[in-house]
Amino acid sequence: MPENFLHVVGGLTLILGLLALIYSLFCDRKRGVGLKITGILFLITLASLANSFWVYFAAIFIIATLVTELDFLQNLAAIIRGSKEYFEYKSAEGIRSKIDNEIKSQETFIDQTKMLMLENRETLVQEYLSIERKTFD
Repeated sequence: MPENFLHVVGGLTLILGLLALIYSLFCDRKRGVGLKITGILFLITLASLANSFWVYFAAIFIIATLVTELDFLQNLAAIIRGSKEYFEYKSAEGIRSKIDNEIKSQETFIDQTKMLMLENRETLVQEYLSIERKTFD
């Protein structure tokens, strides 16, 4: 007999996790989703049976990695840790990416200009040749 509600939740999620595992093993099309659901259910099982604040906290972060973007979780972890270095790194990374984008746009502009110059050169050569032919005719 379960001692409390958390043990009931742990038992139910364990059974659901095993069912999801069996389903994901036999269904090739949805194997990735099935394995993620299985992992989440097993994690909920372990967290509910552990009965510890830190395990609950870790479980929330682990499940959040499957649901949210990684940048959000990194920002949240940096806020919790009080890491100024992380935010300095992120701001420098943002500046670096802006510079890289500007360089790429300049390179694209230069390439387009070269193409236009080559096209204009071809046009000028054609015009010059047609003028030369007219003068010798």
